[in-house]
Formats: sequence, structure tokens, C-alpha cells
Amino acid sequence: MNTKIFNPLTKIPIRDKQISKYLVMINDRWRNKFYADALCSTAKGKVVLDVGTGTGILSAYALEAGAKFVFAVESDTQSAAIAQYTLGRCFDQSRFKVINCDFWTDQIDGQIDREIDILVSETVGPDLFDQGMCSTWHCVKPFLAPNAISIPDRLHCDVHIWNEIIHIPQRSRLMSDLYPAELLMDDFAVALLEYDQVQHAAATPSTRLQQTNFKLYNMPPDVIHTNVVDITKDTLPLLEFGKYDYPDHVLAKIEFFLDIDTPKTIGILNKISYLNNTLFLQDAMYMPWQYSSYLHCELPGTYTFTFDRIYNGWHYNITTK
Repeated sequence: MNTKIFNPLTKIPIRDKQISKYLVMINDRWRNKFYADALCSTAKGKVVLDVGTGTGILSAYALEAGAKFVFAVESDTQSAAIAQYTLGRCFDQSRFKVINCDFWTDQIDGQIDREIDILVSETVGPDLFDQGMCSTWHCVKPFLAPNAISIPDRLHCDVHIWNEIIHIPQRSRLMSDLYPAELLMDDFAVALLEYDQVQHAAATPSTRLQQTNFKLYNMPPDVIHTNVVDITKDTLPLLEFGKYDYPDHVLAKIEFFLDIDTPKTIGILNKISYLNNTLFLQDAMYMPWQYSSYLHCELPGTYTFTFDRIYNGWHYNITTK
């Protein structure tokens, strides 16, 4: 999947507002390589389900790796149209099916007619659980072959502790360009650019504000606790389902505890893994630290840190000393 056509520094303005929504993700080489490498080693001859396909890039990696068939599911109609175009330009239609529906509801019933060998999905957000990866793992179970795998197969968090109260500067930059070499697949990049040109030949490039790549851990933490939270599809019976409607059917009550004596800043470092390969989401360009959870703990006491859907992220309770 090495790029041959595009110089690594090549950037091309994008006019389509829907594609622009994905630029921070698809311009992210680290993120792309994590998924491309995993699919390259597993997808040949397999049936793959891509939930939340977006532009179709993960489905393209699977098909390029020799997948027998790919179901690409996308709830947004405009994004599904982009995926249909890009995959259709790169691969024979007989090898894939783009499904425009909400995978987490009964809209998916009757749409998937083969057992799934590989689930690939990036329904993972800044709070790790907030875009519904747990829901995806739950809803996919009826479709899976006996030895099916998931990419990623693990969501986990490290806890970084700074021995002071620190604040993250708010910085921003504009992103309206595609960097084709970062997609790791020339044919897909060309198809995406063609779609943009066909749809918006007379339009001016879009301007979309994106966050910078600033990382809180440029200031090294004093303490790191590794894998404090560690969730796989096999641990899901520990979570509760069906409590909320779209976009997340899972009430994830996930907790860890810390005894704190002096004021500290707690940062949650999110990670996704497949086997021994791990992607630190804050290293990825589209997951900068200011989108992630960090909490100021000023009073001494025992802190209970909880992620649940009621608070839409991490929060804490304190038992003071």
C-alpha cells in the first residue's frame, strides 16, 4: 500500500463539505497504517464488515488486501454515496456492498447475508467509548462467524498524573486540504479527488476549523498507570445494554480509583489495539489532547473516576480525607 504517485508533501484543496469532515482522519498516516497493517495480515479470503465506513477507506484497505467480500455500513447518506463512488472506482462491485443504514438498529436486518469473519470499525471517539464501539461489538454478535476477529480488539486507557494543576492552551488550525500520500493507497486517493471534482467543479474550497496537534504530554507526567481501563468484546457482559437510544445503546459504567494527597491533573490517554499493535489516539492527528478527558483534582481524598453515558464522558466523585 505504499504511495507511488503522490509526493509526501502534495496537498490538494477539497471543496466537498462532506469529505472535509473526514480530512483530519484520512490525512492521519498513523491511524491509516494501524488499520491497513491489521487488514493486510488478516483480510485475504475473508468476509469483512466495516461499520461506520465514512469515505470507505477501511473497506478499501480490506479489499486491497484480498478480502472475499466487504459490507461497508454507513448511516449518513452523503457519506455512503462517497464510499460507493470510491470503492466502485477501485474495485469490482461484486466484491462489496455499501449499506446506508444505522447498524445499531433493526435497519440492518436482512442486509447482511454472509457470516462475518472480520469486523473493522472506528466508532471510537475522544472519550474512547463515546462513538459507540461497545454498541458495535454488541450489535455485531448475530452476524459473526465462530472464529471472527475484531479490528480493533481492545479499547484501553492509561492514566497520566501531573503533580500540579495545569491547563491546555486552546490552539487551532485550518484544514481544507487532502494529503493523498497519507492515505497509503493511491487509487483510493485518486477516486476521492475525482468525486470532489465531479461534485464540486465550480465551487471554492471549503474552510473547516480543526484542532491542532498539541499534546498535553509534551509536559511529561509524573506518574503513569497503564491499562487502568481495558475493554474487549468478550468483557461486554459487564456492561449494560439497551438503556439509551441512538447514538449509543450501551451504558458503560467503567471506574477506577486514586488516592490523591496534593493537587494534581489527571489525563486519560486513550488507546486502541489489535493483537500487539497499539494506536495511541492522542498521537493521531485527529485526537489531540484538548478533545480528551483531563480532570483537575485540587482537594485531598479518594477519587472515583467514572465513565458513563449520563455524564457523556469521564467525571469523578471524591471522598475527602
